[in-house]
Amino acid sequence: MGHFCIGSYTRALLSGAQKGETQATFCPRLFAMLDPLVRNSISFDDTMGQILGCAQNLNTDWIRSARDMNPLKAERYFYQFVTPYLEPQKYSQMLLVLKEIIDADSMKNDIQLGRIASMTKHQFLEMTSIPLTQVLTDLFLYAVEHTENTDQKSYVKKITKKYCERYNDRKDELNTYEVEAVKPLESIAGSLRGKRFDSTFSMVYESSIGLPKPNHVRIYRLGLNEVQFVYKQLHAFVENSIGYYVLSRAQTKEMIDNEEEARIFPKAVRFLREQYEKYPEYVGETLPGLMIYSFLEKALKAPKLLNSMELQRPGFLTSSVHLLKLEGVEEPVFQVVYATSNVVGGLKEAISNGLERVAAIKKNQNIEHQLIEPSSLRLACTEEEAKAVRSMIFPNKMTVDFPKDAFGIFVGYTADLPDGTLMASDTEFALAVEEKLKNDIEANISFINDKILDLGLNAHSFYFYVLPFNNAEDDVKDVFKHVIGMEGGSI
Repeated sequence: MGHFCIGSYTRALLSGAQKGETQATFCPRLFAMLDPLVRNSISFDDTMGQILGCAQNLNTDWIRSARDMNPLKAERYFYQFVTPYLEPQKYSQMLLVLKEIIDADSMKNDIQLGRIASMTKHQFLEMTSIPLTQVLTDLFLYAVEHTENTDQKSYVKKITKKYCERYNDRKDELNTYEVEAVKPLESIAGSLRGKRFDSTFSMVYESSIGLPKPNHVRIYRLGLNEVQFVYKQLHAFVENSIGYYVLSRAQTKEMIDNEEEARIFPKAVRFLREQYEKYPEYVGETLPGLMIYSFLEKALKAPKLLNSMELQRPGFLTSSVHLLKLEGVEEPVFQVVYATSNVVGGLKEAISNGLERVAAIKKNQNIEHQLIEPSSLRLACTEEEAKAVRSMIFPNKMTVDFPKDAFGIFVGYTADLPDGTLMASDTEFALAVEEKLKNDIEANISFINDKILDLGLNAHSFYFYVLPFNNAEDDVKDVFKHVIGMEGGSI
């Protein structure tokens, strides 16, 4: 009598593994889905030997982990960390081995083997076109949860590393494919073009704000002359960037595809002038909005989904919405980053105002979330981008977890710079300025942390980008008026 269990299942996969894969390399990768610690466990090889020899059952923690696991998450894990180590030329033979094992098992024909696919024993045996990773994941979870692993030892031990070869002359009986949902989700491309960011903004200092979620606060500076910041490069950066901020991704892509990229800036200026007539205060926040958009795109690598102005209706506290794929995690994890800003003379006041704005965004979240509704995305993104974004931020078969809300905050303030006329060189002045800016941030880290806790916002990630000015409020208005040709107007 044959027997399907975790031992016979794992032996079948080993018989289809790539050349060079052994029990010691393949099995820790497979079982790490249940317990990540097995990758570095000295005793795991002995445990695996007992499992493959049907000398012991799996421990209850592993069984519980399989039972509680989101099957779509398990499927993605398999696609990234198990399937790549199987030999493609052996897929069909390996599946025929699994079919032989399950056919010989005494389980009933109508028993349900799948949590991802609705697949009974009979249906699996009848399959000739098989979604590879989906079926392998389903069978693994079933074997972990429902099978006795200390039965039919002699039968299981016959499934050796070369077992697949028995089916070489039948490999054309099956074909395999991957369902779209199993593929790791990739973020969309950034919208901001050009290389002026790094030549305009120099990062001076970075710190964590002491909260458990991913976070940072970074301070940057502009170029300096002998005594203060100079704005020539900032003017050029804004002129080259503002169109990508103000206009939708779909609009800019169409102009780029039609080799009409030169139209982006004048079209953005016309749009801003029209909006200024309707909402002068709202449009007056454009430059700070452009700043946080630029830092989120270039420094955080979080592409813009859309700017609230693109919807051409006031009332949003968020300036733009971005999509961030967190790095350093096995499963794709996304955050929807809501951008806001505050520019005022004092650094602490600007930080406080920015966080108060975030608290207001949270209170206003039913309105703010309209920025990522499908109807909004269709207006802002190309059809292909909108489809990709929906797969990342809406709970459906393609997604495992809802992305969490995060916040990007641009803080502009007036820096009290040291007196450059008293210093021996421009280098000495620049170093003194950077030391001053670093101290400005360090003096406010505890305040940021306390303010976030006081506002009940500590469940979120925060990404602060701080930029000092000579005279923050006046300079921001002057730069914006210069760029769109409204020096004589008031904002």
